[in-house]
Amino acid sequence: MADPGTESLLETNGLSAEELDRVRHELVALRARPVTPWFVAPFVFLGALLGATLISIGVAVVIDIEWHTPQVWMLSVFYFGSAYALYRARAGSFADDLGLALSIGAHAFGLVAVADQAEPGHRGLPLTICAFVYCAVGYPLIRDTLHRFLACTFVFFVAKVALPHDDLQGVLHAILPIAAATCAWSLTRPRSNPTLFPLAYACGVGLIVLLLPLTDRGLWFEDVDLLAPWWPSVVCGVALLGAAEFAMRRAGWNSTLARVLLLVAVAGIGVLGAPGVLAVMFLAVLGYASFHERLAIVALLSLPLFVFEFYFALDVSLLAKAGTLVGTGLVLLAARFVMRRGRVPNRGDA
Repeated sequence: MADPGTESLLETNGLSAEELDRVRHELVALRARPVTPWFVAPFVFLGALLGATLISIGVAVVIDIEWHTPQVWMLSVFYFGSAYALYRARAGSFADDLGLALSIGAHAFGLVAVADQAEPGHRGLPLTICAFVYCAVGYPLIRDTLHRFLACTFVFFVAKVALPHDDLQGVLHAILPIAAATCAWSLTRPRSNPTLFPLAYACGVGLIVLLLPLTDRGLWFEDVDLLAPWWPSVVCGVALLGAAEFAMRRAGWNSTLARVLLLVAVAGIGVLGAPGVLAVMFLAVLGYASFHERLAIVALLSLPLFVFEFYFALDVSLLAKAGTLVGTGLVLLAARFVMRRGRVPNRGDA
C-alpha cells in the first residue's frame, strides 16, 4: 500500500504508479549528478567548443578531407552520432558541452552540404527543411534542454535569413502563427509537459527573430521588414488578446472595461504598424501568467529593439513621435489603473 503522501500526489495530479516511479528515478539521478556553478558553465562550454574545433581540424588534416558534399554529409552524421553518444554516456558537464558543440557542428555541416547541392537562388527552402529535420530528429533523442532550445531556435534563424533570398516570404507568413500558437499551447495547458518548454521558449524567441528586420548583414533598421505589415499585426494582436484573457482569468480579474481598453490599445498599435511590440507584449503576458519568468524577461529585454525600430521608421516629425510615445504611456497607465480596480478579491481577503 502506498504512503499517504504518494496517494495524495496520485489523486491531485492524476499520475499513475509507473509515472510516479519514473519521476522518482529521475529525481534521484538529478540529485546524484554534480552541479556546475553558473559562472563556470560558460567557460566549460567554451573549452568544449575549442576541443570540438581542434578535433575537427585534426580529423580534416589526418584523412585529407577535400570537402566534397558526400564527405561533409559523413562528417555531419558522425558529429550528430557522437553528440548523441556523449549525451547517453552522462559523463559530466564537459562531455555534455562537448556533445552540444558537436551537435552544432553537425547542423553546420548539414547546411553546408545542402547549400552545396542546391541550385543558386533555390537554397532557402532546402536549408530551412534541413534545419527542421535536424531539430525534429534530435529533439526526442538528445533530451537536453539547451540542445533542444538551440536546435529549435536555429530553424527560425535559418528561415528568416534564407527564405527571403528565394522570394519565399510567404513561408514566413505561415511560420509566424505556428510559432505563436505552439508557444501559447505549450505553456497554457492544464497539465504542462516540461518536455515542451524548450520548444515553447524557442518559438517565443523565434517570434522575435521573425519580426526583427534581420538579414544576412545582421540587424538593420533601415531595411524594409520582410513580412507584410498587416499580417503579423493581426496574428500578434490575436495572440496578445488570448494571453491577456488567460492572465486575467488566472489572476482573478473581471473587468469588461479593461478588456475594451486592451482591445483599443491592441488595435491602435496594430494600425500604427508595430507588430513587434504586440509580439513582445504577448510573450511578456504569457510568461507572467504561466509562471515562466524567463520568457517574460526575454520579451521585456527585446522590447527596446522594437520600440526603437518603430520610432526610427515613423515618417513624421519629432513632435508627432514624442506625442505618440506619450499617448502610449497614458494608455498603459490607464489600463493598469483599470485592471487594479477590476481585480476580484480572494476569499481570504477581508
